[in-house]
Amino acid sequence: MSILMKKEIKPSITVLMSVYNGELYIKEAVESILNQTFRDFEFVIIDDGSSDNTFNIISQYSDKRLVILSNPKNMGLSYSLNRGIEFSNAKYIARMDADDIANADRLKIQYEYMESHNIDICGSWFETFGDGGSIVYKLPVTEDEIRSYILFDSPLAHPTVMFKREHFIKNRLYYNNNAPKAEDYELWSRVLFCSKIENIPQVLLKYRRHSNQEGQQYNGIQIESANRVREYILKRVGIKFDRDEFELHCKLSYFESVDCKRASDWLTKLVDDVVRQQYCKEEIIKKDIGKRFWIACNNKFQDSIDIASIYTFFDTPIHKYAQKSLFSYIKIIIKSSFLLIKKILRGIV
Repeated sequence: MSILMKKEIKPSITVLMSVYNGELYIKEAVESILNQTFRDFEFVIIDDGSSDNTFNIISQYSDKRLVILSNPKNMGLSYSLNRGIEFSNAKYIARMDADDIANADRLKIQYEYMESHNIDICGSWFETFGDGGSIVYKLPVTEDEIRSYILFDSPLAHPTVMFKREHFIKNRLYYNNNAPKAEDYELWSRVLFCSKIENIPQVLLKYRRHSNQEGQQYNGIQIESANRVREYILKRVGIKFDRDEFELHCKLSYFESVDCKRASDWLTKLVDDVVRQQYCKEEIIKKDIGKRFWIACNNKFQDSIDIASIYTFFDTPIHKYAQKSLFSYIKIIIKSSFLLIKKILRGIV
C-alpha cells in the first residue's frame, strides 16, 4: 500500500528505511524491526523506485505500524530519507538499512538512553556478518572522542543512529545530494557543530557485508565524497594545511602506508592546531592520531623498510600516543629487523 498522509497518532519513534532493489535481504531487516521489544513506533519504508520484488515483499505485511511510501522513480538515498524525515511526526527517528538486522532490544535501549541523556543523536557499536566474517566495530563513545574521530572518518554507523526529529528540522539538518555514497558522513560534519552526539558502547545491530552493497560498487565515488567532507571539517575547525598535507591526511584516514617523517610532521601540526582551537581534549586527539600513526607506519614497513624509517618511527613522540604495550614494541622491532635482513639478503643474492 502507499500512504500519502501523516497519521494522527504520534508514536515515540519513527524507524526510517529507504530501499532500492533490496529483495534479497529486506525480509530479515523488516522483521528485525517488527519484532522489537519496544513497541511504540511506526516503521516508514520508502521504496525508492525498485524494479525487483521489493515492493511486493514489504506489502505482504499487515502490521499497522508499517507505512510504505513509494517514489515514482529512483530518487536516491538523500531524497528518500529527507522525505521520511518530513513525513515523520515522532519524537525520535531511528535509521535502519534494508540489508541489516537490528538486535531485538535496539529501540528500547536507544530510546531509554536518549530520554535519560542530554544529547541530540546517538549511534551504537555494531557487528559485521556475511562476507568477511564477524568483526565488532567499537566506534568512539564520548563527544570528545567523536570530535577527534570525525577529522578522519565517520564516527557514527548510519543504520544505528537515532536522533531528535525536532532538532534536525529546526537546524535544517537534511541529507545533502552533493555527497554521493557518503551522505551520512557529510551530515555528521554539520551535525557536529550544533548537536550533542554520543555512541552507546554496546552492539545493537548486525551489519551485513555483501557484494551488492553500494559501498562495494561505488568505492571511488565514496572516497571522493568522503575526502571533500574531511576537507570541510578541517577548514571549519580552523586547521591550516596545504594540498600535500591534505593528501597525507586522507591516506592516514584509510590507514594507508605513509612516509613516517611526513606523517609525524603533519600529525604534530594537527595536534597543535586542535589544541589551540580548543576543539577537543588534547589527550583524546593524541591517542587517536597515535593509533593511526602506528598502523600507517607498520603498513609502510610491510611495503618497504630501511634504517631511516625505523629510526624516524621511534624518534618521534607520536608513536607513544598510541599507548602500546612493551610487547608491541618488541614485536615491531623483531618484525622490522626480520624484514630488513630479508631485504639485505635479497640484495646480496
